[in-house]
Amino acid sequence: MVIQAEQLQNIIQTQFARNPKIVRLINKFKNPPNKDVGEGLNTAFEAMGKLRLKKPLIDETDSSVIVTLRHESLGSPEQIVMEYLSREAEITNTIAREITGIKSESSMKMVFYRLRESGQIEQTPKIQGRRPSWQRRQ
Repeated sequence: MVIQAEQLQNIIQTQFARNPKIVRLINKFKNPPNKDVGEGLNTAFEAMGKLRLKKPLIDETDSSVIVTLRHESLGSPEQIVMEYLSREAEITNTIAREITGIKSESSMKMVFYRLRESGQIEQTPKIQGRRPSWQRRQ
């Protein structure tokens, strides 16, 4: 059974030592990488986000919870933007930075420009009071 979103949040937010063997092993390190009890999943999830890897899979069995850390890239920023545009009509710089992990507005603009130059997207018509956005090329 795959854990539901609310249960997943509980796993991330509720901190306690789920595996005492791992806690004992970590405490044997001279400078443990993660000394706080219950911080392991948060640390792993954060690191995976920074490396732009796919989110972990969390499965529940009758007697345990299995967390699978996949070493799979989310894809290039261009692929992520085009995947988003396959589901949504338009995308802004802010949304694109959220889903790609790119911090800089100007770096994100360069992704949009590359997609425009390859003929995949175009800027949406400017509307007074709205931020610029991009859409699939018509």
